[in-house]
Amino acid sequence: MNQLNVYTEEKLDDDAEMRERTRGMMRRTVSDAALSDAENVMQDIVRLAQEHGKLYPVMVDILLLHKYSDVLGKDVELQLKADLLMVLDKFVEQAAMLDKFDDSWHIFMFMKRFVASVSHITGQELEVKAAFESDYIVEEELESLQTKVEELNNEGGSQGKPPGKGGPESFHGIVQRLMQEEKQVLQLQSELDRIKGQQQPNEVRDVDKRVKQAHDRSKWNTLMDEIAKLKVKNGEAETLLGIKDKEIVYLKRVLEFVYSRFSAREEHHEEAREAKMDAELVVTCTIEMADLKAQVANMKAKLEAKPKTEKEFKARSPPPPPPSKPKPLSTLLLPPPSPPAAGIPVSAASTGPPPPPPPPPPPLSSLSAPPPPPPPQLLGVGLPIPPPPPTAFRMGGNKINNSTVSNTKLHSQSITQLQHPHNSRVISKKSTVTTLLDITRANHIAIMLKRIKLNFPGICQALLELNDDLSIDDLRAIGKHLLTPDEFSGQLNQRLWKYGRPIFQPDNIYSEAVGKTGLHALPSAPWVNKVQTDLAGNALNESSFRGGAQGFQLELEAFLKLAPLHTFAE
Repeated sequence: MNQLNVYTEEKLDDDAEMRERTRGMMRRTVSDAALSDAENVMQDIVRLAQEHGKLYPVMVDILLLHKYSDVLGKDVELQLKADLLMVLDKFVEQAAMLDKFDDSWHIFMFMKRFVASVSHITGQELEVKAAFESDYIVEEELESLQTKVEELNNEGGSQGKPPGKGGPESFHGIVQRLMQEEKQVLQLQSELDRIKGQQQPNEVRDVDKRVKQAHDRSKWNTLMDEIAKLKVKNGEAETLLGIKDKEIVYLKRVLEFVYSRFSAREEHHEEAREAKMDAELVVTCTIEMADLKAQVANMKAKLEAKPKTEKEFKARSPPPPPPSKPKPLSTLLLPPPSPPAAGIPVSAASTGPPPPPPPPPPPLSSLSAPPPPPPPQLLGVGLPIPPPPPTAFRMGGNKINNSTVSNTKLHSQSITQLQHPHNSRVISKKSTVTTLLDITRANHIAIMLKRIKLNFPGICQALLELNDDLSIDDLRAIGKHLLTPDEFSGQLNQRLWKYGRPIFQPDNIYSEAVGKTGLHALPSAPWVNKVQTDLAGNALNESSFRGGAQGFQLELEAFLKLAPLHTFAE
């Protein structure tokens, strides 16, 4: 796997290097082609200059020594250099159209075309005029200035005189005349330009065409510059793309390595978990089998100990003896009094000291023991055999003398009366718990209340005081388990009265919480306002069919409408 990874990395590196070399070769090819084109042009120029012997050093001086080298070597912006080269190109282009310098008209048109061709570069509209026209214009301007000076002198001389009524009117007339003359000058100039355009339409068209070509050429140059910039950006984007591809491949390898380690670890954990579960299952099954075997052995021993036939059962358990009628308790506890001793008078016996107390009687348990079986000769008597007496409750006691027996309960009650309370005692069963909700919901409520870890008064106090004892999660849990209006209706009380059993703990909690909250809500301000509103409504409804109302009746649905309280009550 490592060898494959190394091979893949080396292959990707080799591919990237090949791409870089290919790009470099393409760039060198383009640059070589450009250089070859430039060399061809220079060779043509040099060849043409060499044909005219004297022009060769002048051409070399223009191209290399002074002109173009100075322009290219200037420390200015690249755009300014490009504009200067464009101006030189336009000048050479217009100069190539000249045939001679003797005709002033051709020179004038040459300069005019050159100015028009470079106007989009310089951004200025220059006006070229012939020399004779300029002299004529200067003379006209001089004459106009002289006339203005004379008029001003006349006005200055007239100011020394007292002002008359025609002073401001004459000044206004001068201004009007100057404005009219200016308008006439502008009209004459426009007519002159129109006449010149009619005389030389072809030249104007050529100028416009050259201007358009120059504009298109500038657009083409800007497009080429933008294409070059975009090519540079494209190359940078390709390099970034190659770097990103390498990063993606590296991340893929890292993810594959991490995933392989994770899957191997998960398989190991799964095998260990299965082995652990198998061992625990085997141990559990072994323990259960041992318990079952022990139970089977105990059952077999008990089964063998039991009698299998009726004869064995009768031999092992003989029939009980017939019951005998018990003697009264008084005859058992009170023996007959012994006669007084001989020689002792009755008076002496009555006046002498009392005899010592007799020994304590045997415990009552011995009295309740069954009597011995009757002799065999009494079994044939035809008297009915009474049922055996019930077993009395065994108690301990102290011996008492015969003189004090008559003052006890034993003298007035029989043994059956003493045995009756103990036999009639019934062990009361534990009362079962009854829930008024569904058992599943009651269990959910119980689990929720155990998680809150607050007693019943604490929950009620937290709900009433709106303190921080109950968190937001606790309030959400309580809100999810709130009882519905049907559960708060009278059916719950009817069920409680019907069964008469204690309520399940969650029901008790909710009953206490709701009851206390309802009692605390009664004296609140919204409740008092509602009561006052009801009483005021009853007073206003005296003339209607509701006029007999003297109060209000609290209902659950009406109480639930009190939104500010957020409590439930019955």
